[in-house]
Amino acid sequence: MPHYSKDDDYIFVWQEIVLPILENIKPKILVVSAGFDAFKGDGLATIELSERFYHFAGASLSRFSLAVILEGGYSVGLRKGFPAFIGGYLEGNPELENISPKYGTIKVVGEVREIQGEWWGI
Repeated sequence: MPHYSKDDDYIFVWQEIVLPILENIKPKILVVSAGFDAFKGDGLATIELSERFYHFAGASLSRFSLAVILEGGYSVGLRKGFPAFIGGYLEGNPELENISPKYGTIKVVGEVREIQGEWWGI
């Protein structure tokens, strides 16, 4: 993902790549490497995610059983991102909203589809 990607960028990738792959393989359980260092202001990454993305991600995974492993982002990301993820998971039903991903994100999704599409049905 491009540096300084935001919620809209990650929601777009989640909808276009992650969720279609999960629908294709229908896992019984997901192991989530839950790093929250991409939370805006955490200081460990050049990604600027907020509660909005983490809530969306949790909600979109609510139909799966999860094993969640914390692996990074132990300051603001953990304080704000983790509760948003869990809240989304418990509430379910991700709200699909209008998003505006950056050109660089759209380009990355196209490249991923070109390279991985044959195997993942995306």
